[in-house]
Order: sequence, then C-alpha cells, then structure tokens
Amino acid sequence: MQVRRVVLLAVPPIRIPDLTAPFEVFARSGGYRVELASSNDTGLVTSSSGLTLAGAQSYRNLRGPIDTPMLPGGDGAEEIICDTGFLSWLRRTSRRVRRVCSVCTGAFLRLRHGSIDATNIHSTPGRTG
Repeated sequence: MQVRRVVLLAVPPIRIPDLTAPFEVFARSGGYRVELASSNDTGLVTSSSGLTLAGAQSYRNLRGPIDTPMLPGGDGAEEIICDTGFLSWLRRTSRRVRRVCSVCTGAFLRLRHGSIDATNIHSTPGRTG
C-alpha cells in the first residue's frame, strides 16, 4: 500500500481544532504519513487560545514529494501573517501535488497564492469578507 504524505502547514496563530482535527483524521485513517510544518523557523506553532504546539519543521526544510498540503485556519491565515517566500513556495508546491486542502480561513491563503478562486470558498459565516 502506498503511504501518502500529508503536511499541515500552519501559519500561526492557528485555531487548534482546524489543525488537530484533520491531523487526527489522516493519522488514524491509515495510508498517510502526517507531518506538521510552519511558516516560521521556531519549531513552535502558537494558537489563538494560547496553546503552543512543538515539533513543527519549517516549510523551508521540507524535502521530497508531498501528496496533500493542508492549511488550517486561524488569525495567521486570515491576516496572511507570513512572508512572501512562504506564499511563493506554496504556489510552486501546489503545482506538484495531488490536491491542496484548507480548513476554514486557511482558504484565504489558498486564495492569496491562487490555488482557489473566490467563487469556490465555503467558510464559517461572517469570516469571509
């Protein structure tokens, strides 16, 4: 069986359920290797509730093929609190993957780098301008 690589790409501060729920689903469903990466180099992913997750690698250190990059929502995604290098990397990577997924306001990052258009976004009411 082929193991597919899913990378959750956090742009802190994230919303905990937006990151941990898909992480848990992919990790438990079998056939996936799930990794946590971040738009920063600290190895830490902060959340809007004050919880900090450790063990993330910088997107700059990701090597090898990725099946599914996933962008969780949160204040970082809403405000696109990341450098242009991250958005450029995401744009390039999106051309080489099977699919790009987002949760809630993570769709704003997809909109910004061009892997989705504004007519195809479904999010929490009141979160899309």
